[in-house]
Amino acid sequence: MSRFFRRELAAFTQDRRGVFAVITSLMLFVLVTVGGMAVDFSRAQMAKERLQFAVDSAALAVGKVTESYEDPEDAILDYVVANIDGSVIKDGSLQLATNISETPASRQVAIEASAKVDGIFTAFFGVDEIQVNARSETYEAYQNLEIAIALDVSNSMKNARIAELRKAAKEFVGKLLKSEKDRELRHISLIPYGAAVALPTGLNRFLRGQFEDAYWNGCFNYGDDIFRNDNLFRNGSLDPYPHFHFWGNHLLCSQDREAIFLENNVDVLEKAIDNMTATGGSTRTDVATAWALRAVSPKWRGIYPGAPAHLPADYGDAIKVLVIMTDGAVTGELGLYGYDPRTHFTPGPAANRAPLAPSVFPEDFYLTTFDDGLRNFLKACDTAKNKNGVVVYTVCFLIEKDKPRQGLKDCATTEDHYSFAESGELSAAFDRIALGIDSLKLRK
Repeated sequence: MSRFFRRELAAFTQDRRGVFAVITSLMLFVLVTVGGMAVDFSRAQMAKERLQFAVDSAALAVGKVTESYEDPEDAILDYVVANIDGSVIKDGSLQLATNISETPASRQVAIEASAKVDGIFTAFFGVDEIQVNARSETYEAYQNLEIAIALDVSNSMKNARIAELRKAAKEFVGKLLKSEKDRELRHISLIPYGAAVALPTGLNRFLRGQFEDAYWNGCFNYGDDIFRNDNLFRNGSLDPYPHFHFWGNHLLCSQDREAIFLENNVDVLEKAIDNMTATGGSTRTDVATAWALRAVSPKWRGIYPGAPAHLPADYGDAIKVLVIMTDGAVTGELGLYGYDPRTHFTPGPAANRAPLAPSVFPEDFYLTTFDDGLRNFLKACDTAKNKNGVVVYTVCFLIEKDKPRQGLKDCATTEDHYSFAESGELSAAFDRIALGIDSLKLRK
């Protein structure tokens, strides 16, 4: 080898120029490949989450989505496909295995799903597709359900508001009693209220002995203890409510707003809702809540006219729910100092008597404070949810002031059980409650 060639070869092997470019090129390939694979696995994770959401949703909704299908598995497949549409999941790669086990008392749904995502960078390493899996299981026990709905029909609910309430309440009842199974296991009490709660004639057993039935208009006066318990009243223990007119044209207690207890006939409930009219006077949400609790209290079993004799069920044997709706603050008590209903009737035989209903309140009427009404309301809520384990939903309709809003939040079982509705949103608020009542516990 010539001296020149040896010198040039030595110079070449010792020359470091251009080495960084070579190393950079090699490292860039590695970085791009690893980064690309990370993108592929990120896409796969997104697909897995989308698939899990789809099967969870299908499992939760199976009772509703299968109603129009002969084969429930076809319904679940359509539901999952609709919920993964637009994702990176490869078309035609979805595989489902569904098991629905139903007994007269329960339904269990298990769904296993797999799908594939195209690999882009992983394909360089022979991995053309990435498989993702999801599994969901739900269990629904068909439990007895007792719901008491207290609906504000005070004077502020007139015109458009009462019309919106009628529509929302009928839709709510229809959703809760949609199927034959629903009507078998669910019973609804409807409690319209303003200044008082009008009750069925059969409850006149609680009228104090010195008052004949002619002195009673379906409403009672109460002591403060009714908010601290759900006790059955003693026969002959209550005074009748005054036969007052409010602003000259509204009776404070009116039988066209009579409460209905433990009913499962949709037509009966809807007819009663259609008959609801706005009344004058105060907003006794406290009294309505006390009666709503008594509508689901086992202490009142067999008491309500027309209701099944075995209801209300024991606490723990049925889900108990109160729904309290109002468009205003809880107000105080209307009455008379030393009131005696016998002085407010036309004279003559009992069968011919009629109530004297003054068009304005006498000078000695009294109104306890709003704070008293709110305290009573919260006592009734506490008695329901904390002492007896009743689930309480509240609906705040068009209330602007903070104090009554907060009172309704405090009454609800949790803040999630409280809804605020603007005009036109009442149906949506009741829909959320219906979904909450129907919700299933998801198990994974």
